[in-house]
Amino acid sequence: TVDAPVGTQQHSVRRLLDGSGNGFVVDQTADYLPDGIHLVKLVLTMTLQGTTTVRTLRASEGMLLPTGAAPGTSQSFALTGSGIGGQETASVTGPGSATVGGATVATVGLKMVLTLSGGATGTIEWDQAFAPAFRLPAAESASASVAVGPVTVDLHYHCALQRPPA
Repeated sequence: TVDAPVGTQQHSVRRLLDGSGNGFVVDQTADYLPDGIHLVKLVLTMTLQGTTTVRTLRASEGMLLPTGAAPGTSQSFALTGSGIGGQETASVTGPGSATVGGATVATVGLKMVLTLSGGATGTIEWDQAFAPAFRLPAAESASASVAVGPVTVDLHYHCALQRPPA
């Protein structure tokens, strides 16, 4: 789900749950500024067998994609939250295109790796064909292995945008 922008900020939610409600919800707020796209807040919710854990992370200098970034450009930044920390690296893999609703859309390849520590540990990796015109991925693949206490959740998915946002 992608909300309408509010000023320069865009909020999106990825609900990655199985039929029983187990899995992840990734709630993200990004800020689209002249120098690039910044991560403002990331809320990770993990549900397993009726138990839900929520962790909120904020980035002080969370540059995801600098304006005009060339392939090979990489940005790393720290995320902090109550009882949790993280280090995210976002790398530009190259220009590309995707078909959305029968039309070809310009994309930027991004690889993002988030390593969590503290109250949740593990790694989440996203590979995106990011469509700047839409402010969201035209296609995305992800894999994750995240542990909270004795419980570990593994996740693998691929999705593609079927129609342009309204």
